[in-house]
Amino acid sequence: MSQKGWVAKTGVYALYTVEENVIQVAYNRPYDFTLGHFLYYWLGNDLLRYDTKVFVNDVPHTDGDIRDIVLKHGDRIRIEFLRRN
Repeated sequence: MSQKGWVAKTGVYALYTVEENVIQVAYNRPYDFTLGHFLYYWLGNDLLRYDTKVFVNDVPHTDGDIRDIVLKHGDRIRIEFLRRN
């Protein structure tokens, strides 16, 4: 996954957490950041080693790769890491 667009020139990440369970976005232009951008920073390629269930606004996400879920203001995303493959 490309890191283009989510790492500022200063090396500061555009996606970060300050509050527990809240992803903050700080970027100087519109960009569709995804769950994959955020999780890649924390888990790297290890993310692909887990079986997961993902819910967006309490609805199971069944439409494609979880890494492609666009982060939208106000959305609630819950990830259940079921097991490591």
